[in-house]
Amino acid sequence: MRQANIKNGVLVLGGGIAGIQASLDLANIGFKVYLVEKTPSIGGRMAQLDSIFPTLEPSIKLLMPKMVDVAKNPRVELITYSEVVGFSGSNGNYEVTVVRKPRYVEEEKCTGCGKCLEVCPVSIPDEFNRGLCRTKAISFYSPYAIPKVAVINPEYCLRLSGKEPCDKCLEVCESKAINFEQETEKITFKVGAVIICVGAEIFDASKAAELGYGRLKNVISHLEFERMLDPSGPTCGKIIDLNSGKTPKSIVFVLCVGCRDKRFYEHCCNIGCMVSIKQAITVRERLGYDVDIYVCFNDIRAYGRGYEEFYEKARSLGINFLAGVPAEVRESPDGSLYVGVYEKILNRLLEIKADLVVLINGIVPRNDYVKLSQIFNIPLGADGFFLEAHPKLKPLESPVPGVFLIGTCQGPKGIAETIAQASGAAAKVMTYLSALGNTSQELLE
Repeated sequence: MRQANIKNGVLVLGGGIAGIQASLDLANIGFKVYLVEKTPSIGGRMAQLDSIFPTLEPSIKLLMPKMVDVAKNPRVELITYSEVVGFSGSNGNYEVTVVRKPRYVEEEKCTGCGKCLEVCPVSIPDEFNRGLCRTKAISFYSPYAIPKVAVINPEYCLRLSGKEPCDKCLEVCESKAINFEQETEKITFKVGAVIICVGAEIFDASKAAELGYGRLKNVISHLEFERMLDPSGPTCGKIIDLNSGKTPKSIVFVLCVGCRDKRFYEHCCNIGCMVSIKQAITVRERLGYDVDIYVCFNDIRAYGRGYEEFYEKARSLGINFLAGVPAEVRESPDGSLYVGVYEKILNRLLEIKADLVVLINGIVPRNDYVKLSQIFNIPLGADGFFLEAHPKLKPLESPVPGVFLIGTCQGPKGIAETIAQASGAAAKVMTYLSALGNTSQELLE
């Protein structure tokens, strides 16, 4: 018999691949799922990738079906553009308070036609494309946004910022979805368990000033390069020199930016080696042998299934691997970049001329971890990531009963490990709530 105080809902906090997989597994078992995502769309970091390693399959081809499935599942309630601000209660009976930010576009009315974007006069940096192109003050978060609902940026909107009374989007919206009076909404609901999978951030490479990120236009992050490689990205998949728009003749990849560095973070970013190899192989396949490719590394850590073979493939394609991390990247008067690196194996200092430098930024904790740690009463480790109950015996459990941790909020990891953790956490939730008196059969009734 089910105990009256045990709730059958589950909060999944984070709408990336971890949250999507966990939500699907829980919903298929029979649980009511509240999937809360901070940005206007689910998809997370995986939606920004061109391809995955070591298969080089298009990332969105694997992700989009799951995004659609979770959005259509009647047991999953998507709560996007929202943040958790309150969490209270006890074992199996928690109350969650969520604040939903105003889109200034009503979700149930917006048809996703895009006419509002066509008439908006304000151009702003595109967040999803990491600033490599521009979008409008009213826009869809990404080409794959789910829900496919426009959102207005109040900081740039002429009307909402008080600059002038612009009504252009309002005038062309046939479904009357624009609502400049929309306000912040507070939502409260009860759950029996929580899965936290808020993801992580990539290191701000401008802090490593010697590499020129943020100062030199052709020094970009690996995530910006992913958007460049994506056919739906700002360059339609073309690899270009951002100064001239021409095809680069030399590209240098720099590993361990911000990680394995006592100035910043000492942990390994886990995926950096394979990301650089994947991107280097992609460059070779698209541009052929007209481009020189260099990968500057501390160590190559190809630990996963098929990873060593992937690394050997890169070497066989004439990609140059240099055992050393650059000391500086400088720009000559003609706009060319020069990368100075001490190569440990050759025991000599090299200077490489490059048209494009791609920094493999490490995976690091998000700024809001401290706030979330306080809300859920979950400690952070010395590395800044959320701390599980036990690294070996309870790798998915937090110290709080019924609250589970998965994905990169625990520390750097790849997509396969993240998905495995998501399904594992869903099973843990079922076991936990069943032990308290909830069963999936009762949930389905």
